[in-house]
Amino acid sequence: MAKILIIDDEEQLRKLLARIIALEGYEVAEAPDCASGMKTLRRYDPDVVLCDVKLPDGNGVEMVGRIKEAAPATEVILLTAYGNIPDGVQAIKNGAFDYITKGDDNNKILPLLSRATEKAQMQRRLARLEDKLSEEHSFDRIIGSSESLRSAVALARKVAVTDTSVLLTGETGTGKEVFAQAIHHASPRAKGAFVAVNCSAFSKELLESELFGHRAGSFTGATKDKKGLFEEADKGTLFLDEIGEMPVELQAKLLRVLECGEFIKIGETRPTKVDLRIIAATNRDLEKEIVSGNFREDLFFRLSVFRIHLPSLRERPGDIAEYARFFAAQFADRMGRRIDTIDKGYIAALERHAWHGNVRELRNVVERSLIMAEGNALTVGCLSPEFHAASCDGSVPDSMALDALERHHILRVLEYTKGNKAEAARLLTTAKNVIIVPGYGMALAQAQHKVKQLADALEARGAKVNYAIHPVAGRMPGHMNVLLAEANVDYEHLLEMDTVNPMFADADLVVVVGANDVVNPAANTAEGTPIYGMPILEADRAKAVIICNYDEKPGYAGVDNPLYTKPGVTLLLGDAGASLDKLLAMAR
Repeated sequence: MAKILIIDDEEQLRKLLARIIALEGYEVAEAPDCASGMKTLRRYDPDVVLCDVKLPDGNGVEMVGRIKEAAPATEVILLTAYGNIPDGVQAIKNGAFDYITKGDDNNKILPLLSRATEKAQMQRRLARLEDKLSEEHSFDRIIGSSESLRSAVALARKVAVTDTSVLLTGETGTGKEVFAQAIHHASPRAKGAFVAVNCSAFSKELLESELFGHRAGSFTGATKDKKGLFEEADKGTLFLDEIGEMPVELQAKLLRVLECGEFIKIGETRPTKVDLRIIAATNRDLEKEIVSGNFREDLFFRLSVFRIHLPSLRERPGDIAEYARFFAAQFADRMGRRIDTIDKGYIAALERHAWHGNVRELRNVVERSLIMAEGNALTVGCLSPEFHAASCDGSVPDSMALDALERHHILRVLEYTKGNKAEAARLLTTAKNVIIVPGYGMALAQAQHKVKQLADALEARGAKVNYAIHPVAGRMPGHMNVLLAEANVDYEHLLEMDTVNPMFADADLVVVVGANDVVNPAANTAEGTPIYGMPILEADRAKAVIICNYDEKPGYAGVDNPLYTKPGVTLLLGDAGASLDKLLAMAR
C-alpha cells in the first residue's frame, strides 16, 4: 500500500483530504507544520508528500529541497491557496513533482497522486536494483584465492578510489568486465552510469556513432539526434572492452576525450563536454600492436596510467574448485535443482582442462553439467566427451569407449529436448551473429535470466549476441531493458530499433522470446488493422528465426503473424522458460 504524508496547518482541510485519499486505498499520515512534518517523514518514509506552501514555521517551496535530501525517492506535490508562477517555477527547480492550487484543482489531486506514487515506487525499485548491483559487483564477490588474482584485486581496490584511467589486460574470459564493474562501484562515481561497449562488435562508422552520437541528417539513416555512449556515461564510467580492436581513425578522437574531456558529434561543429572515467580492456599485446601500426602510442600511454593484468585460469588451477562450487550452487538455485556433492573426479577433470575460454568457459561447463546430472551429484559423467580424453591416472580410453560416451551425451541432450532431432540439429548449428528479441512473454515467464544464459552459451561458442528493443518496450522498470539489466545483460548489447533493423539481414539467427506484434510483418501490408503502419523489428529478414511463444494465436492486435509460417522459422510453443531450457541444452 502506497503511503502519503500531508503537511498542512489547516486542520479541517487536512482531515478532509486525508479521508478522501484513504478511501482510494492509500495509507495516510498528517503533520501541521515543517518541524513535525520532517519528523514524520523520517519515521513514516512516505511515497508522496502533499505539502502546503505557507506553513507556520516555514515555506513549502523551500521545504521541497529538505524533503528530497532526506528521502530522495519521495515525490512532493505542493498545495497553495494563492498560486503564482515564480513559486511554481522554483518548486519544480527544487525537485517538486507538481505545484497546484487548492480548491480549483482538487479534482487533479487523485490522478496526480497516482502518477507521483508510480514514479516514487519506480525510483525505489531502481534504488534497490542499484544496491543489488553494487553488492553483486563488489570486490568481495570476486572468486579466487590464488596469489596472482588477489594481487590484481588489491591493485584494483587502490585505483578504484581515484579518477585515474585503467587498462585491464588478460585473455578472453578472465573477468575484465567484472573487474571494471567492481572498480566503478567502489569509486566516487558509483552513483553514475556504468556504460560498456565492445569495440570489436561494430564497424568503424557504427562505432563512431555509438560512442560520440550524431545529429539528425548527418548521414543516411540518421533520422533523429542520437546521444552517444560518452554522453550516457557522463558523471560515470565508460568501459571500452577490446580496445585493441578500435580503428586507428577513432583512436585520435578518443585521445582528445581523455585529454580535454570533449568531443564533436557526427554532424556538429561545437564540442560536447563530458566528465567521465575510462576503463579499457584488451586481450591483445598493445605494445606489439603499436609496432605494427595498429594502435597509437600516445593513446596507449594515456590509457595505461594504471595497468592491471588478470591471470588466466591455467595460471591459477587452485581456484577452479572454488569456481565450480560457486557456479553449481548458482545454477542449481536457478534450475530448482539440488546438488549435494561434487566428486573429486569431476574437479580433477576440470583442473586438467586447458580453459582457453577461462572463467566464462568454466561457468558454461558447470551449467551444462547440471543439466546432464542424473541425481544430486556432479560426476565425471556429467561432462562433455572432451573432458574424458584422459582418466585420472593419465591413461587414454579406447576409441570405442569414447564413441559410446559421446553417443550417451547426445542421447541425453535429445532426451532433454523431448527427442526432437530436427530441432536439435537446427539448434546445434553454428551461428556467428545472433539477435535476441525479448517480448512480453519473457516478462510473464520471468525468463530474462535464461535468455542471458542462452546468450552466454552462444558467446562461448564464438557468436556475437545483441538484443533488439522495440520502442513499445519502453525505458521503464518492468520493461525489457530493465528485466535484462536484472539478468546482468550489458547495456551496449541493448539496441534500439533504428540501430538493430539494418542488422537483421546479416544475422545468422534471430531468437524471438514471447514477442508477436512487434515482429509481425503484417504491419507493412495489413491495411485497416490496428498494427498497419506500426514500425516493427524486422526479424523476418534474418537467415533463420526461432520463435518461443506460448501458442500460435495472434498478439494483442488480433492480426495473424505470417512470420510463423515462413520457411526457415522454427516454432517452440509453450512456456517461454521451458522453451529456453531446450535451446540452452542445444547451445552448449
